Amino acid sequence: MDYDRTLYLTSEAFKFSGIEMGYKRIPGYLKYLYHFNALWLYADVFGEFFWLCEGIAMGKSIDLLSRVAPCSALCILSTAKTLPMVTNNDILKDAVLKLRRLHQGVDLRNSFECDELMKTSTILKNIITVLVVGFVCAVVLFTSMPGFLMAYDFFTTGTYQLQLPFFTKYFVDVFADARIYTFVYLHQFVSTVLVGLNIFAADTLFFAFCSYVKMHFRILGHYYENIVGQSESETRNNLRRCVRTHQVLIKLVNQINILYSKSTLVNIMTSSFIICLCGFNITITKSKDMSTYLLFIPFLMNSLTEIFLMCFFGDQMIDSSYNITQAVYSSRWYDAGEDLKRSVLLILF
Repeated sequence: MDYDRTLYLTSEAFKFSGIEMGYKRIPGYLKYLYHFNALWLYADVFGEFFWLCEGIAMGKSIDLLSRVAPCSALCILSTAKTLPMVTNNDILKDAVLKLRRLHQGVDLRNSFECDELMKTSTILKNIITVLVVGFVCAVVLFTSMPGFLMAYDFFTTGTYQLQLPFFTKYFVDVFADARIYTFVYLHQFVSTVLVGLNIFAADTLFFAFCSYVKMHFRILGHYYENIVGQSESETRNNLRRCVRTHQVLIKLVNQINILYSKSTLVNIMTSSFIICLCGFNITITKSKDMSTYLLFIPFLMNSLTEIFLMCFFGDQMIDSSYNITQAVYSSRWYDAGEDLKRSVLLILF
Protein backbone atom coordinates (compact mmCIF):
# COMPACT_ATOMS: atom_id res chain seq x y z
CA MET A 1 0.00 0.00 0.00
CA ASP A 2 1.01 3.63 -0.49
CA TYR A 3 1.69 4.20 3.22
CA ASP A 4 4.20 1.34 3.37
CA ARG A 5 5.96 2.43 0.18
CA THR A 6 6.33 5.97 1.51
CA LEU A 7 7.98 4.79 4.72
CA TYR A 8 10.17 2.11 3.12
CA LEU A 9 13.39 4.16 2.99
CA THR A 10 12.74 5.47 6.50
CA SER A 11 12.34 1.94 7.86
CA GLU A 12 15.53 0.82 6.09
CA ALA A 13 17.46 3.73 7.61
CA PHE A 14 16.11 2.83 11.05
CA LYS A 15 17.04 -0.82 10.49
CA PHE A 16 20.68 0.02 9.80
CA SER A 17 20.60 2.25 12.88
CA GLY A 18 19.44 -0.77 14.92
CA ILE A 19 15.93 0.57 15.61
CA GLU A 20 12.64 -1.24 14.93
CA MET A 21 9.90 1.23 14.00
CA GLY A 22 6.99 -1.20 13.65
CA TYR A 23 6.95 -1.09 9.85
CA LYS A 24 8.32 -4.63 9.86
CA ARG A 25 10.29 -6.72 12.32
CA ILE A 26 14.08 -6.68 12.17
CA PRO A 27 16.42 -9.57 13.07
CA GLY A 28 17.28 -9.77 16.76
CA TYR A 29 21.00 -9.23 16.24
CA LEU A 30 20.34 -5.90 14.50
CA LYS A 31 18.80 -4.53 17.70
CA TYR A 32 22.31 -4.41 19.20
CA LEU A 33 23.51 -2.43 16.20
CA TYR A 34 22.39 0.87 17.76
CA HIS A 35 24.77 0.45 20.71
CA PHE A 36 27.61 -0.64 18.43
CA ASN A 37 27.00 2.38 16.18
CA ALA A 38 27.02 4.69 19.21
CA LEU A 39 30.40 3.36 20.36
CA TRP A 40 31.74 3.65 16.81
CA LEU A 41 30.46 7.20 16.46
CA TYR A 42 31.55 8.55 19.83
CA ALA A 43 35.07 7.26 19.32
CA ASP A 44 35.30 10.12 16.82
CA VAL A 45 33.45 12.58 19.06
CA PHE A 46 35.83 12.05 21.98
CA GLY A 47 38.76 12.19 19.56
CA GLU A 48 37.50 15.58 18.35
CA PHE A 49 37.24 16.76 21.95
CA PHE A 50 40.86 15.78 22.67
CA TRP A 51 41.97 17.44 19.43
CA LEU A 52 40.18 20.62 20.52
CA CYS A 53 41.84 20.56 23.96
CA GLU A 54 45.24 20.05 22.36
CA GLY A 55 44.57 22.84 19.88
CA ILE A 56 43.66 25.27 22.65
CA ALA A 57 46.82 24.35 24.56
CA MET A 58 48.91 24.92 21.42
CA GLY A 59 47.27 28.29 20.76
CA LYS A 60 45.69 27.44 17.41
CA SER A 61 43.51 30.07 15.75
CA ILE A 62 39.80 30.30 16.56
CA ASP A 63 38.74 29.66 12.97
CA LEU A 64 40.73 26.40 12.91
CA LEU A 65 39.45 25.28 16.31
CA SER A 66 35.86 26.02 15.33
CA ARG A 67 36.03 23.57 12.43
CA VAL A 68 35.54 20.67 14.81
CA ALA A 69 32.32 22.08 16.30
CA PRO A 70 29.78 21.36 13.50
CA CYS A 71 30.86 17.71 13.26
CA SER A 72 30.51 17.14 17.00
CA ALA A 73 27.21 19.04 17.09
CA LEU A 74 25.73 16.88 14.32
CA CYS A 75 26.91 13.70 16.04
CA ILE A 76 25.20 14.76 19.26
CA LEU A 77 22.09 15.79 17.30
CA SER A 78 21.87 12.40 15.59
CA THR A 79 21.95 10.72 19.00
CA ALA A 80 19.34 13.10 20.41
CA LYS A 81 17.02 12.30 17.50
CA THR A 82 17.30 8.51 17.72
CA LEU A 83 17.68 7.91 21.47
CA PRO A 84 13.96 8.63 22.19
CA MET A 85 13.11 6.07 19.50
CA VAL A 86 15.08 3.47 21.46
CA THR A 87 13.89 4.36 24.95
CA ASN A 88 10.27 4.74 23.76
CA ASN A 89 10.31 2.00 21.13
CA ASP A 90 6.90 0.63 22.12
CA ILE A 91 5.39 4.10 21.63
CA LEU A 92 7.14 4.41 18.28
CA LYS A 93 5.81 1.09 17.00
CA ASP A 94 2.31 1.80 18.33
CA ALA A 95 2.26 5.23 16.64
CA VAL A 96 3.37 3.79 13.29
CA LEU A 97 0.79 0.99 13.45
CA LYS A 98 -1.93 3.38 14.61
CA LEU A 99 -1.25 5.64 11.65
CA ARG A 100 -1.34 2.62 9.35
CA ARG A 101 -4.79 1.64 10.65
CA LEU A 102 -6.03 5.17 10.03
CA HIS A 103 -4.55 4.99 6.56
CA GLN A 104 -6.38 1.74 5.84
CA GLY A 105 -9.64 3.48 6.72
CA VAL A 106 -9.31 6.03 3.91
CA ASP A 107 -12.18 5.60 1.45
CA LEU A 108 -10.66 5.80 -2.03
CA ARG A 109 -14.15 6.00 -3.52
CA ASN A 110 -14.58 9.38 -1.84
CA SER A 111 -13.09 12.04 -4.12
CA PHE A 112 -12.11 14.34 -1.22
CA GLU A 113 -10.25 11.61 0.67
CA CYS A 114 -8.62 10.30 -2.50
CA ASP A 115 -7.40 13.78 -3.47
CA GLU A 116 -6.02 14.41 0.02
CA LEU A 117 -4.21 11.08 0.00
CA MET A 118 -2.69 11.61 -3.45
CA LYS A 119 -1.60 15.16 -2.64
CA THR A 120 -0.06 14.23 0.71
CA SER A 121 1.72 11.13 -0.63
CA THR A 122 3.13 13.00 -3.63
CA ILE A 123 4.53 15.84 -1.52
CA LEU A 124 6.01 13.42 1.01
CA LYS A 125 7.60 11.23 -1.66
CA ASN A 126 9.16 14.27 -3.32
CA ILE A 127 10.54 15.55 -0.01
CA ILE A 128 12.02 12.14 0.85
CA THR A 129 13.56 11.87 -2.63
CA VAL A 130 15.18 15.29 -2.25
CA LEU A 131 16.48 14.33 1.20
CA VAL A 132 17.94 11.08 -0.14
CA VAL A 133 19.78 12.99 -2.87
CA GLY A 134 20.91 15.58 -0.31
CA PHE A 135 22.08 12.85 2.07
CA VAL A 136 24.17 11.14 -0.62
CA CYS A 137 25.62 14.44 -1.83
CA ALA A 138 26.46 15.55 1.72
CA VAL A 139 28.22 12.28 2.56
CA VAL A 140 30.17 12.27 -0.71
CA LEU A 141 31.10 15.95 -0.44
CA PHE A 142 32.15 15.81 3.21
CA THR A 143 34.17 12.60 2.98
CA SER A 144 35.84 13.58 -0.30
CA MET A 145 36.65 17.10 0.88
CA PRO A 146 40.15 16.17 2.15
CA GLY A 147 40.96 14.88 -1.34
CA PHE A 148 39.77 18.13 -2.93
CA LEU A 149 41.75 20.20 -0.45
CA MET A 150 44.91 18.14 -0.96
CA ALA A 151 44.52 18.48 -4.74
CA TYR A 152 43.94 22.22 -4.37
CA ASP A 153 47.07 22.63 -2.23
CA PHE A 154 49.12 20.55 -4.65
CA PHE A 155 48.13 22.57 -7.71
CA THR A 156 48.54 25.93 -5.97
CA THR A 157 51.65 25.34 -3.83
CA GLY A 158 53.17 22.16 -5.27
CA THR A 159 52.96 20.37 -1.91
CA TYR A 160 50.21 18.77 0.15
CA GLN A 161 49.62 17.15 3.53
CA LEU A 162 47.42 14.15 4.23
CA GLN A 163 44.06 15.19 5.71
CA LEU A 164 40.99 13.55 7.20
CA PRO A 165 37.30 14.55 7.20
CA PHE A 166 37.32 15.02 11.01
CA PHE A 167 39.89 16.85 13.09
CA THR A 168 40.46 14.03 15.58
CA LYS A 169 43.19 13.18 18.08
CA TYR A 170 44.22 9.51 18.06
CA PHE A 171 46.62 7.60 20.31
CA VAL A 172 48.81 6.81 17.28
CA ASP A 173 50.26 8.88 14.47
CA VAL A 174 47.63 8.35 11.80
CA PHE A 175 49.73 9.79 8.99
CA ALA A 176 52.83 7.67 9.68
CA ASP A 177 51.47 4.52 8.04
CA ALA A 178 49.30 4.30 4.92
CA ARG A 179 47.35 1.34 6.34
CA ILE A 180 46.46 3.21 9.53
CA TYR A 181 45.51 6.29 7.53
CA THR A 182 43.26 4.21 5.26
CA PHE A 183 41.54 2.52 8.21
CA VAL A 184 40.94 5.83 10.01
CA TYR A 185 39.61 7.41 6.83
CA LEU A 186 37.21 4.49 6.41
CA HIS A 187 36.20 4.77 10.08
CA GLN A 188 35.34 8.44 9.65
CA PHE A 189 33.46 7.70 6.42
CA VAL A 190 31.27 5.15 8.24
CA SER A 191 30.73 7.64 11.09
CA THR A 192 29.52 10.21 8.56
CA VAL A 193 27.09 7.68 7.07
CA LEU A 194 25.78 6.75 10.54
CA VAL A 195 25.11 10.37 11.43
CA GLY A 196 23.34 10.89 8.13
CA LEU A 197 21.23 7.74 8.52
CA ASN A 198 20.15 8.67 12.05
CA ILE A 199 19.11 12.19 11.07
CA PHE A 200 17.48 11.05 7.82
CA ALA A 201 15.45 8.34 9.56
CA ALA A 202 14.21 10.55 12.39
CA ASP A 203 13.43 13.54 10.16
CA THR A 204 11.61 11.65 7.41
CA LEU A 205 9.50 9.82 10.00
CA PHE A 206 8.61 13.17 11.57
CA PHE A 207 7.65 14.57 8.16
CA ALA A 208 5.52 11.46 7.50
CA PHE A 209 3.80 11.74 10.88
CA CYS A 210 3.02 15.43 10.35
CA SER A 211 1.88 14.98 6.75
CA TYR A 212 -0.44 12.06 7.37
CA VAL A 213 -1.83 13.43 10.64
CA LYS A 214 -2.55 16.70 8.81
CA MET A 215 -4.30 14.72 6.07
CA HIS A 216 -6.45 12.81 8.57
CA PHE A 217 -7.35 16.02 10.40
CA ARG A 218 -8.49 17.52 7.09
CA ILE A 219 -10.54 14.41 6.30
CA LEU A 220 -11.99 14.51 9.82
CA GLY A 221 -12.86 18.18 9.35
CA HIS A 222 -14.65 17.30 6.12
CA TYR A 223 -16.75 14.70 7.97
CA TYR A 224 -17.46 17.13 10.81
CA GLU A 225 -18.77 19.68 8.31
CA ASN A 226 -21.18 17.06 6.94
CA ILE A 227 -22.02 15.45 10.27
CA VAL A 228 -25.75 16.18 10.21
CA GLY A 229 -27.55 13.42 8.33
CA GLN A 230 -31.10 12.74 7.20
CA SER A 231 -32.12 11.35 10.58
CA GLU A 232 -31.09 11.80 14.19
CA SER A 233 -29.68 8.26 14.42
CA GLU A 234 -27.54 8.85 11.30
CA THR A 235 -26.26 12.11 12.78
CA ARG A 236 -25.46 10.36 16.06
CA ASN A 237 -23.56 7.59 14.25
CA ASN A 238 -21.62 10.18 12.22
CA LEU A 239 -20.71 12.06 15.39
CA ARG A 240 -19.66 8.86 17.16
CA ARG A 241 -17.37 7.90 14.27
CA CYS A 242 -15.83 11.39 14.10
CA VAL A 243 -15.21 11.53 17.85
CA ARG A 244 -13.49 8.13 17.84
CA THR A 245 -11.23 9.17 14.98
CA HIS A 246 -10.55 12.48 16.74
CA GLN A 247 -9.52 10.66 19.92
CA VAL A 248 -7.13 8.41 17.96
CA LEU A 249 -5.55 11.45 16.31
CA ILE A 250 -5.14 13.23 19.66
CA LYS A 251 -3.42 10.16 21.14
CA LEU A 252 -1.22 9.93 18.05
CA VAL A 253 -0.18 13.58 18.35
CA ASN A 254 0.66 13.02 22.03
CA GLN A 255 2.86 10.06 21.06
CA ILE A 256 4.62 12.16 18.43
CA ASN A 257 5.21 14.78 21.11
CA ILE A 258 6.82 12.17 23.38
CA LEU A 259 9.09 10.98 20.58
CA TYR A 260 10.16 14.39 19.28
CA SER A 261 9.74 17.11 21.91
CA LYS A 262 13.19 16.75 23.52
CA SER A 263 15.02 16.08 20.26
CA THR A 264 13.39 19.13 18.68
CA LEU A 265 14.75 21.29 21.50
CA VAL A 266 18.23 19.87 20.93
CA ASN A 267 17.75 20.35 17.19
CA ILE A 268 16.90 24.03 17.57
CA MET A 269 19.84 24.63 19.92
CA THR A 270 22.44 22.79 17.83
CA SER A 271 21.19 24.20 14.53
CA SER A 272 21.21 27.74 15.92
CA PHE A 273 24.76 27.18 17.14
CA ILE A 274 25.87 25.76 13.78
CA ILE A 275 24.20 28.58 11.82
CA CYS A 276 25.90 31.25 13.95
CA LEU A 277 29.25 29.48 13.85
CA CYS A 278 29.15 28.91 10.09
CA GLY A 279 28.07 32.48 9.43
CA PHE A 280 30.89 33.76 11.63
CA ASN A 281 33.55 31.64 9.92
CA ILE A 282 32.33 32.43 6.41
CA THR A 283 32.35 36.14 7.26
CA ILE A 284 35.85 36.35 8.73
CA THR A 285 37.55 33.95 6.31
CA LYS A 286 40.02 35.16 3.76
CA SER A 287 38.75 35.30 0.19
CA LYS A 288 41.29 32.73 -0.99
CA ASP A 289 40.67 30.20 1.78
CA MET A 290 38.49 27.76 -0.14
CA SER A 291 38.61 25.14 2.60
CA THR A 292 36.47 27.26 4.91
CA TYR A 293 33.81 27.75 2.27
CA LEU A 294 33.81 24.06 1.35
CA LEU A 295 33.47 23.07 5.01
CA PHE A 296 30.98 25.54 6.45
CA ILE A 297 28.59 26.35 3.58
CA PRO A 298 27.21 22.75 3.43
CA PHE A 299 26.77 22.75 7.22
CA LEU A 300 24.99 26.12 7.01
CA MET A 301 22.63 25.00 4.23
CA ASN A 302 21.92 21.70 5.99
CA SER A 303 20.94 23.40 9.26
CA LEU A 304 18.77 26.03 7.55
CA THR A 305 16.98 23.40 5.45
CA GLU A 306 16.40 21.08 8.39
CA ILE A 307 14.94 23.82 10.60
CA PHE A 308 12.73 25.09 7.76
CA LEU A 309 11.31 21.65 6.97
CA MET A 310 10.64 20.76 10.60
CA CYS A 311 8.84 24.06 11.20
CA PHE A 312 6.93 23.78 7.91
CA PHE A 313 5.56 20.28 8.52
CA GLY A 314 4.96 20.86 12.22
CA ASP A 315 3.05 24.07 11.51
CA GLN A 316 0.88 22.30 8.94
CA MET A 317 -0.10 19.65 11.49
CA ILE A 318 -0.93 22.28 14.12
CA ASP A 319 -3.01 24.34 11.69
CA SER A 320 -5.00 21.30 10.58
CA SER A 321 -5.75 20.51 14.23
CA TYR A 322 -6.94 24.06 14.93
CA ASN A 323 -9.16 23.99 11.84
CA ILE A 324 -11.23 21.17 13.34
CA THR A 325 -13.06 23.71 15.51
CA GLN A 326 -13.95 25.77 12.46
CA ALA A 327 -15.13 22.65 10.63
CA VAL A 328 -17.42 21.68 13.52
CA TYR A 329 -18.84 25.20 13.72
CA SER A 330 -19.42 25.21 9.94
CA SER A 331 -21.61 22.11 10.12
CA ARG A 332 -25.41 22.26 10.31
CA TRP A 333 -25.30 21.68 14.07
CA TYR A 334 -28.30 23.98 14.51
CA ASP A 335 -30.48 21.40 12.71
CA ALA A 336 -29.54 18.62 15.16
CA GLY A 337 -31.29 17.64 18.37
CA GLU A 338 -30.55 19.21 21.75
CA ASP A 339 -28.35 16.36 22.99
CA LEU A 340 -26.25 16.49 19.81
CA LYS A 341 -25.93 20.25 20.12
CA ARG A 342 -24.48 19.77 23.61
CA SER A 343 -22.03 17.20 22.23
CA VAL A 344 -20.95 19.64 19.53
CA LEU A 345 -20.47 22.29 22.22
CA LEU A 346 -18.09 19.96 24.09
CA ILE A 347 -16.04 19.48 20.92
CA LEU A 348 -15.88 23.24 20.32
CA PHE A 349 -14.80 24.14 23.84
